[in-house]
Amino acid sequence: MNKKIVLTLVMGIFLMGIASAVVVNYLSQNATATITVGMPLVNELSKDGTTWQKDIVTVSYDGNPVSIYLKTKNELTTDVLGTPNDRITGTNITCEDFDVDVTGSRDAINITCVNVGNLNTILTLDVRGLSPFTFVGSQTYEYNISILFAPGAMGTYIFQSQVMV
Repeated sequence: MNKKIVLTLVMGIFLMGIASAVVVNYLSQNATATITVGMPLVNELSKDGTTWQKDIVTVSYDGNPVSIYLKTKNELTTDVLGTPNDRITGTNITCEDFDVDVTGSRDAINITCVNVGNLNTILTLDVRGLSPFTFVGSQTYEYNISILFAPGAMGTYIFQSQVMV
């Protein structure tokens, strides 16, 4: 009877060894990694130049000039080529209701305006120069966009800013 117990123990140890080898082999062939991918450019907007928010801001026109501050930072140390898409949308206005002045680090400004339907207007601003624009590594670009509306164009407008890379 002792021989049967010893034989059973030896077989059990042998089977556990084989099972361990299979598990170690399986675990050795699997690699796991966590990758976080973010945008290389951080785009922020502000109505006052101190409180910043991402990508979109709502402004109200009450007869006084409206200022929007735009800040884009290249988070990488290498240059990034991007196409800016800055736009103002509103209802019950036309392209003639806008006058825009931009100050900041830029080479040129391109303004296009499209009346969409009879109530919506989209004013597209390229305040960073001709597209596509090269955002130099680790640089921050800041702009103050002063929007003057026609006297009868009072209302609420949405300013949206994106950079496609």
